[in-house]
Amino acid sequence: MAVRSLAFEFPGDAATAAIDTQYLVGKALLVSPVLAPGATSVSAYFPSGAAWYDLATGAQVQSGGQVTLAAPLDTVPIHVRGGSIVTMQSAAMTTTSARKTPFSLLVAFQGTDVAQDDLYLDSGDSINPVEAGAFTLMQFQAKQSSGSIVLSATVASAGYTGPETQLPLTTVQVFGVQGFSAGCSVSVSAAKCVYNKETKSITVTGLSQPINAAFTLTIASSA
Repeated sequence: MAVRSLAFEFPGDAATAAIDTQYLVGKALLVSPVLAPGATSVSAYFPSGAAWYDLATGAQVQSGGQVTLAAPLDTVPIHVRGGSIVTMQSAAMTTTSARKTPFSLLVAFQGTDVAQDDLYLDSGDSINPVEAGAFTLMQFQAKQSSGSIVLSATVASAGYTGPETQLPLTTVQVFGVQGFSAGCSVSVSAAKCVYNKETKSITVTGLSQPINAAFTLTIASSA
């Protein structure tokens, strides 16, 4: 993922032109670091025209203005942009070790719109993998209607078959859920689904879906 300024991604929001204390990782993750010594909060700007969710809690923040965020010593405020799907792996001492951990997906909706993104995998040290076709590309899409969420994955390219492609998808989180009232159910019998009505988020655990294979996962509202 490329690191970019807010002004590059939101050229229609004039306020982003003067912001040099925040940055985007890719198009989906907005990072608001603390830059003042001893500070435990930070004032962050959230560009208009997008929904933004706290990566740690799933809570939505108001866009189009400045928001004061709690930022204790062990926390860097990171927010996820609505309409995105972020593929994640667990932290580790090295990037090599992190590449060996199971995958999770974070789906962030912009209202009832579609969320989508891709996952690209290659060996990490090959020369010109795209030209050689030595890569795997998975395309993820999630659609939300009242009381139902359908997450699907398709295989766009399967040219890389290294160990990372054999790792499982174990967890799916969904932010910006609409049409759910009390609980949720999931189409995989061994998985567990939990709905948080305060943050309007869903967490599905207990999955064992190969990350390099096509699938469809349905989450439905339940009493």
